Amino acid sequence: MIFPLQDYWSQLREGTRDQIVGGLILAAILALATIFRKFILRGLRSLLSVADPQPAFQAGPQPLILKVETVPPPPPQIQAAPAPATDRPVVKSHIPRPPLAGFVARRDESGREIVERLKEELSPEKEQLIVLWGAGGVGKTTLAAETARAMRDVFDGGIVWTSADGKPEYSLSTLLDDIATHLGRPDLRQLLPEQKGEAVSDALSKASDALVILDNFETIAPEQQKQCAEWLAHRASCPALITSRDEVAHARPVHILAMSLSEAREFLSRLISEAHNRTAFEALDQEQIINAADRIPLVLQWVVKQIDSAKEPRTVLDELLHGEGEAAQRVFDSFDLTQVGNDGRAVLLALSLFVPSASRVALAEVAGFGKETERLDRAVQQLAELWLIQTTERNERLRVEGLTRELTKARLERDQTAAAYKQRFVLHFRNYAAPRMQPTAQNYNELEAEKDNLLNAMDLSSELADWQSLYALAYVIAYPVDGMLTVRGYWTEALKSNQQALAAARRANAQAEVANFAHNSAVMSEKRGDLEEAQQLYRESLEIVRELKDESGIAIRLHELARLAHNRGELTEARKLYNESLEIKKKLDDQNAIANTLHQLGWLSHEQGELAEAQRLYEESLGIRRKLENERGIALSLHQMAMLAHDKGELAKARELYAESLEIATRLGDQGSIALSLGSLGMLEEDEGDLTEATRLYTEALEIFERLKSPNTTVVQDLLNRVKGKIGSK
Repeated sequence: MIFPLQDYWSQLREGTRDQIVGGLILAAILALATIFRKFILRGLRSLLSVADPQPAFQAGPQPLILKVETVPPPPPQIQAAPAPATDRPVVKSHIPRPPLAGFVARRDESGREIVERLKEELSPEKEQLIVLWGAGGVGKTTLAAETARAMRDVFDGGIVWTSADGKPEYSLSTLLDDIATHLGRPDLRQLLPEQKGEAVSDALSKASDALVILDNFETIAPEQQKQCAEWLAHRASCPALITSRDEVAHARPVHILAMSLSEAREFLSRLISEAHNRTAFEALDQEQIINAADRIPLVLQWVVKQIDSAKEPRTVLDELLHGEGEAAQRVFDSFDLTQVGNDGRAVLLALSLFVPSASRVALAEVAGFGKETERLDRAVQQLAELWLIQTTERNERLRVEGLTRELTKARLERDQTAAAYKQRFVLHFRNYAAPRMQPTAQNYNELEAEKDNLLNAMDLSSELADWQSLYALAYVIAYPVDGMLTVRGYWTEALKSNQQALAAARRANAQAEVANFAHNSAVMSEKRGDLEEAQQLYRESLEIVRELKDESGIAIRLHELARLAHNRGELTEARKLYNESLEIKKKLDDQNAIANTLHQLGWLSHEQGELAEAQRLYEESLGIRRKLENERGIALSLHQMAMLAHDKGELAKARELYAESLEIATRLGDQGSIALSLGSLGMLEEDEGDLTEATRLYTEALEIFERLKSPNTTVVQDLLNRVKGKIGSK
């Protein structure tokens, strides 16, 4: 695209740019290809080439229909309605709030105040990894959150709070993605796992001082625990804090025990002062409450709330004192409390499926309340009074955390109605995703806000052998061209989701879906640079659609194999395959697909110096995309046409087209396209003599390409060095 051609012109243009004929253009390109092609073209194609989208989902034995450019609708038997305006997801992630009764300072075994100790141990210059460890319910998360609040002014780069709570597949990649998101570097999420660790480490080293806190470490799989701890200890150029029930290798331990007697007394006094019915505690011995709760703060909260709500408070203590096992376990097993009620139990069971939280509309549906919001509100109010659930700011979303989540999930697995809750969860998020299938910024934002829940819905679909829902969800969120996971840089999750759907299709012997998801997995493998795996999957997919005599499917696979040949520099083979694909698409009158292949043929002509033909093909592709209101396709076409105008010396036109393309890419959050537009605008500024602005634009583009580990990094670095040299020579 722009960088190879524009860079060639920058080397050749001294007074002759507009006079060189087409043959000399091609000769110059081929002569310089040995220098630039291996650094540029493959990376550019992976960012801006147009992959033909995967086939749409089909129910039952219907003939396979292929879908292009837009994400396919869900299966026809499930009609998805747009989410109500009140069901707006919350994107923010917050440090947990302090207890309602306020924070009580805690001391370690040597009598030192724990928060003060942590503030010293976690000072930026030490870059230490600390583990705050102890039994469930002793207050590890509360202490970590209080430390984070106390150190906000110390860390200009902010606090990265990431939790494994309710995320069974939390891994090192998840940790790195959360850090990258905090740093404002979503492009880092696109990297291969082996590259991501180094890239995030480098980003942290260049950023302002930050603190990373990883909560609920014990819920992470052992191998991933090891990788997370090693990375935080040896590669994170900042201090980090882990909360866990066990000690952690590579981390300096701070052991948290139950409260001391004086701490428990202060905490209990505060809890009682917050109670609605304080008279219920007047006849009770507070020491008895403390002993019954084993001085565990979370249990103390539960006991006080139960007594505050119970008609016979002494019965609560008697049951607690005579229960079996640890006090915390005895309290949390009080699932059948009268004041919880059937609706409260339904809400708890439903909430155990959400990661990390649920909107009220979603929770009502999964709990089985439908649109009975008043019923939900009553149950939520009671659960909140018992401190069984937490709410986000403005009470828009609800969640269960820590030990409560674990025990509620365990209860769900034993419940005879577990499958019904899981089915409602899957159905809700399938219907949530369907109306947000179009690639718009608003849809991306709303899908990203529910990313973990959507991925969990896929896992539950697999568990329930609900292949239709699994396929439908994968088509929406993991679509390799403009699905939310792909565009927003969650490439690991996008690849996994497509592979998960492919495995399900093979298990179900659904050959049409095997072809679809082999295709999608191939596109993601190609994006990750695994061209051999991509080619194998494309060929498998093509073989199946040939057997099914699916013309549209054949056209799409030919297009993908053409792109792969294009990536490898096999231009004659690429043109042959593109034309075969285009011939079928025109016969089928598939306008989206036609626009895709016209775009690629235009690019191929552009690279071979056939500029008039490239212009014609780009304009034809853009015209179709504008009619279809395909935003991402429009942005790609505009960038290609801007490049062409730039090559012709039409700088004002090029600037206008680049700016329009950049505006769309920014709105969609498409990092690779943003970097390309910034670099291209930098070339314009350099051509027009504004070297300061060119330097700024090149620098911004370089930072993104470096984080993407893009081959374009070398080219942009050379351009930046050249501009700096011009400035220095003045």
